[in-house]
Amino acid sequence: GHDSPVPRNSYVRLKHSESNTWVHSTAIPIDKDEEKPIMWKIGSAKIKEDKEAFQLIPVPANEVRDLDFATDAAKMLQTFADKMFHNQLLVNDRRTLCTLLTDLIYFVAECEESGSNNVDPFEIQLTKPNRERQKLMREQNILQQVFRILKAPFVEYGNKNGIRVSELKESKHGLQPIFRLCYRTLKHSQQSYRKNQEYITKQFGFMQNHIGYDVLAEET
Repeated sequence: GHDSPVPRNSYVRLKHSESNTWVHSTAIPIDKDEEKPIMWKIGSAKIKEDKEAFQLIPVPANEVRDLDFATDAAKMLQTFADKMFHNQLLVNDRRTLCTLLTDLIYFVAECEESGSNNVDPFEIQLTKPNRERQKLMREQNILQQVFRILKAPFVEYGNKNGIRVSELKESKHGLQPIFRLCYRTLKHSQQSYRKNQEYITKQFGFMQNHIGYDVLAEET
């Protein structure tokens, strides 16, 4: 029946009721910039293909929470990166951004539970990296937005009214704490995970420009 519950692990066909079409897979990659794409677009067609069946697999609640956190964090980072690029980052924004980056370090290091607020984010050591959380950092564009933040304030990277990299250490700009947290986030995101290492390595030349400014670029 139309409103009947669908059992878990069922094989189903999906109909898009608004357009009266059937959902099907495609060979069009979403992550087309990757050497080996793993995400593919779906499409819709008037004709129902018997082979286009989907399995409904239950997802553990903790995975849903992790995904929600990662997507929300990426959106917030994008907002802050945009503000930095337009020189509109206020003092309160800096505090919030530092808190968010600290939360991301706790997240990827799996120490965001109770009492973690007392943990210095720069003292955290990853003994058993969580591959799934590291993967979320890349796939939900968190790493991309971290690099945008690291580039946004500077004339050298398109900010016409920005500062020069050589001014990074000046306390009046308030960038050093933010950059240190960014680099620590990058460090934990790539530990023992080749895919993220390859992603971050593409920015290696850019990261070298921050060496010598006490923002943990060398360590990263």
